[in-house]
Amino acid sequence: MENNKKVNILIVDDLPENLTAMEAILSDLKQNIVKASSGREALRCLLKQEFAVILLDVQMPEMDGYETAEMIRQREKTRYAPIVFVTASDKTQDRVVRGYFVGAVDYLFKPVSPEILKAKVSVFIELHKKTQALARSEAMLRRLNETLEKEVADRTADLRLEVAVRRQAEEKANQEAEINKALLRVAELLSTTFEREDIFKRVIKILPSILGGDKFFIFSYSEELKAFIPVSHHKVSADLMPLLIRVKLTPDIPFVEEILKGKIVIIEDACESPLFPRDMADTFSLRSLMIVPVLSSGKAVGMIAVDRGAGEKPFTDRDKEILKGIVSQVATALGNSSLYTETLEKAVELSRGIELISVMHEIDRTILSALDSQEIPENTVMLINRVISCDSATILLVDEERQGFVYTAGFGLTSIPKGAFVPFGDTTATKVEKTKRVEYIANLKEIKEPLPFEQTLIKDGFLSHISIPLLAKGEVVGVLTVGAKRTSAFTLENLSTIGKLASQISVALENTRLFTDLKELFLGTIKSLSSAIDAKSSWTKGHSERVTEYAVGIGRELGLRDKELEDLKIAGLLHDIGKIGTYDILLDKAARLTDEEYEMVKKHPGQGAKVLEPIKQLKHVIPWIKHHHERYNGTGYPDGLKGEEIPLMARILAVGDTFDAMVSDRPYRKTLGMEKTIKEIKKCSGTQFDPGVVGAFLRVFGQKPRH
Repeated sequence: MENNKKVNILIVDDLPENLTAMEAILSDLKQNIVKASSGREALRCLLKQEFAVILLDVQMPEMDGYETAEMIRQREKTRYAPIVFVTASDKTQDRVVRGYFVGAVDYLFKPVSPEILKAKVSVFIELHKKTQALARSEAMLRRLNETLEKEVADRTADLRLEVAVRRQAEEKANQEAEINKALLRVAELLSTTFEREDIFKRVIKILPSILGGDKFFIFSYSEELKAFIPVSHHKVSADLMPLLIRVKLTPDIPFVEEILKGKIVIIEDACESPLFPRDMADTFSLRSLMIVPVLSSGKAVGMIAVDRGAGEKPFTDRDKEILKGIVSQVATALGNSSLYTETLEKAVELSRGIELISVMHEIDRTILSALDSQEIPENTVMLINRVISCDSATILLVDEERQGFVYTAGFGLTSIPKGAFVPFGDTTATKVEKTKRVEYIANLKEIKEPLPFEQTLIKDGFLSHISIPLLAKGEVVGVLTVGAKRTSAFTLENLSTIGKLASQISVALENTRLFTDLKELFLGTIKSLSSAIDAKSSWTKGHSERVTEYAVGIGRELGLRDKELEDLKIAGLLHDIGKIGTYDILLDKAARLTDEEYEMVKKHPGQGAKVLEPIKQLKHVIPWIKHHHERYNGTGYPDGLKGEEIPLMARILAVGDTFDAMVSDRPYRKTLGMEKTIKEIKKCSGTQFDPGVVGAFLRVFGQKPRH
């Protein structure tokens, strides 16, 4: 009757719909279900009642599941209450580990399968009932001892008889205690490991001290071999180990057939029993055997065999009960091991998925943050080994003009330098380029006549090799290769992952190509505009390009970054764009300009700024062009800026512009010559020019003859 008594189940969740849903699922179990909408309410319920299991949500306001679990474990009354986390959010490995750390015995993720939820809860219900039954048995045993002690005290006439009865009862109790102690030792030993092999080793080590015997064996059932194979043993001599390793206990052996039915087999004499193979008994000197199946979900997944040699006492009911109890503990430990392994595998799978998303995001970020034709392929290909275990990854870009591939980016290849050219006829990647299909070679050494590129891979130790086309607008622009120095290194999941990365890289390459085309078009337009400006007068032909050369040289000497040098180049080419509005006659005038004409010429920096103002991409360049005629002492134009008020790039352009004007012929004078020009530049340092810029100019161009 006690076993049919309903037990209490506590469901804790801040969402009423979740409480209702789980209550509906568990109603089939016919137990008392108590609901709590917060951690604090759950703690109050635990003070009033005892629960077989607590289904605890993680994400709750005020007190979350982890805090609630810690409070439950801190209370003496509820310290050992089973807690199962039921959550939809905390699926990361760190969160799961934290859950187990604060006291959870299991983890369920929403949406929970009703069958799994009921099955899990049923296990805890059964465990609770067995625990209650054990407690009742212990209470009954204590009452029995009290009764015996009272009877011994009251019955002096039959003292000897009563003492004998008491001793007999004590012996029985001690025997039960011994069994329980042995099972407790096994349970404690197995509770600290989830490794299958370690479980077998620990059990085989403790068995002799509990049961006593000559030899001990543990067998595990192999689905692949359809037989039980030895996984652990005790007291098998070294010379017999090669024979033991080859043992396969198949279902056609009579005692194995009984084991598969879940029955315990006791054999008094293995050499004479029709149940046991005579040759095996003779080989391993087996005599009296007790063999107990290890059952999981009613199916035999293993067996433990104990042998007692000739002359040893036969197996008793006590031995049978102890071994049955040990086998039950082993089955539970193996079940926990499977759950643990499954949890780890799911955690690893989740981690890989997160890492793949992270890498894909990083590739996207690389595409958006850098559009350099070399930088993007290099950065993206270096991310591959974060999600795929590989020894090399390369990008081979198609060069149709030379009919081959160029090794553009990658890692792992030692015999082929980056930038190397590989003709189409020297590699199987050409097949990928033609067919637009993925090629996977599990073992390069199995290729009968490898091409030169593949020969080099084999020489460097590579065996597994994947080639995936990189497509842009339906055309193959390159091939992504991934290699490993082991055979059959890649799975279908790996191929899928590499395919996704190849798509990202293809997008990156296409974006880079488009950016490069736009950049070249932009620079071409600027150069054409610059040439048109200089062509207004034969005296200024090539002036803007020379000023640009001087300015970039100075900027590089001053340590400007590549992007700054690119912008400075544009500013150099466009620095005189304001002269579009200047009369040609003034540019070619042989006599000195009048004050009125000079004022007209002085307007060209400001006019240049207005011409470029609508182009937002040149917004940061406009101040450099506007102020390249300012003087360091503040006497320049158009705004009379001085010192650091003048943009650095404008100060650089001022030196380059003045230098080219002085070393060039003009309609109103001949060139001053290199020596005199350098002397004049030095003279004007600190007044007309920035001394730091002048110093950089002299280091680069001071000794070089010009014109």
